[in-house]
Amino acid sequence: MDTWEGKGCTPITLNKYLYANANPVMYTDPSGYMSLGESSAALQIMGVLAASAIAVSYSPGQELSNHGSSTDVGYTPIQIGWLTVAWMSGKGTQVYKNIKEKLEKKDQKPVKLARVVEDAELAQMYLCGCYSLGPNAFPKQFFHTDDEAVKFGSDFIFRFEPRFHLTNAFISEEMYNTLDHNAYEPGIGPIVTVPNYMLPAFNLDMDKMGGWKFIQTFNR
Repeated sequence: MDTWEGKGCTPITLNKYLYANANPVMYTDPSGYMSLGESSAALQIMGVLAASAIAVSYSPGQELSNHGSSTDVGYTPIQIGWLTVAWMSGKGTQVYKNIKEKLEKKDQKPVKLARVVEDAELAQMYLCGCYSLGPNAFPKQFFHTDDEAVKFGSDFIFRFEPRFHLTNAFISEEMYNTLDHNAYEPGIGPIVTVPNYMLPAFNLDMDKMGGWKFIQTFNR
């Protein structure tokens, strides 16, 4: 049975027993929450919105050069737009290659963050090589240390799931300073959050800095 509540604006998703919106020819549903078609559509919309916000007078080379922003401040909104468009274009496209090439010219040390995920999210990560949209609009939570992430998994995920998986993400100092550091997890402390609209840019930056890594599975 599907544990996701579904979307009121799409009644077919409220049925707990239908696979891929009862249309397996058009959709697949490896996570058991939402079809890949729906996830792709959401990502495409974000890419279009980001692209529309980019001023035509700028080019990737101008915006992503070393003097484009400071690592102490983070990426500018236009730079985030370019990263989003590049990720949405796909790894085999010229725009992706151009943007990643500009990023690789920046001399930055990787910043390691930790995140614990359930089975469905880990499966999606292996599928796309990235952190993907979840079944809700909540920002993705990242912790500064593995121990903090494991404590969160033990205190929270074990209430609902028999296991969780520890993963690490490696991002640039520039991306790290772009993200929200104001969230606080009770009993742990400050955490870093990545809203859904930032995921494409986050994933491209992470891809440039070494990607993500599976660390360990913890069983209840």
